[in-house]
Amino acid sequence: MWGSAFGVLLGLLLAIQLLLLTALGAHAVAGVVRAETDVHVEVNVRAKDSDIQSLYAALKRLPQAENVSYATREQLLERERLLHPDFTTFIDQFGLDNPFRDTFSVTLRSLDDFPALQTFLRGAEWSSVVDPSSLPGASAQESRIRESLRLIEAGETGAFLLLSLLVVILLGMTVELVSRREQARRKEVKVERSMGARDLAILIPFATEASLLIIAAVLLSGFVALALLTLFPLVAPSFLSGAVADLWSDLSSSFLRAAPFLFIIEILLAPILAFLGTWLGLRKALAETIV
Repeated sequence: MWGSAFGVLLGLLLAIQLLLLTALGAHAVAGVVRAETDVHVEVNVRAKDSDIQSLYAALKRLPQAENVSYATREQLLERERLLHPDFTTFIDQFGLDNPFRDTFSVTLRSLDDFPALQTFLRGAEWSSVVDPSSLPGASAQESRIRESLRLIEAGETGAFLLLSLLVVILLGMTVELVSRREQARRKEVKVERSMGARDLAILIPFATEASLLIIAAVLLSGFVALALLTLFPLVAPSFLSGAVADLWSDLSSSFLRAAPFLFIIEILLAPILAFLGTWLGLRKALAETIV
């Protein structure tokens, strides 16, 4: 009976493994999005060098700023030439002016520091240095990041709720399997009770069988999930390109590092789940067989 139920347990645990990876991936992506706190502030073309230096020094002193850098329009054009040569070739071919402006790049310590930086840059002292047209872009960036976070966190919450539901289903399946196993061994259980066996002595064999079955399903489903994770780039190479490929590479590395710890936690939880399911499955039978 346990053997016939192994396939069902394996399928359910594989769904749990994949959902767990999805939830962990959503959590990791949320961390990446929160880290996207680079704000680019363009400098007014008529700004004086001394004022630019003063703003640079003031930004470095800001407690909200983790890092501050400054790039001239020429440096930005050369950087673009390396990243997107087609675009710069188009500019050179038609003799267009350099579309970039001198720019400050400010890395904030937290997403919550956006308002403080906005207030600082809108100060009258920097009105001749900061191009006011670049400030709405920073506000829009904050809005996009927060909206992305809301969507990711909603998906993360949904994944954990569904994961909890699947664990409850797994518990219910264990209860049902133990109950059927007890029915097949009812005479044996009655004999043990008539000889004075305590509840724990009857529970342990059923719980041990359930634990071994769940642990085997956990290990096999975990290896299948990792195999699917490894093979996914080969199956869908067109999906993994550009920034998505970099993100997938980081997530895959994180998953592989976390896999041993997840296996250990799941294996430790398996006997607890099995014992609880066994107790629920045998509770009625134990009460009926008391002599």
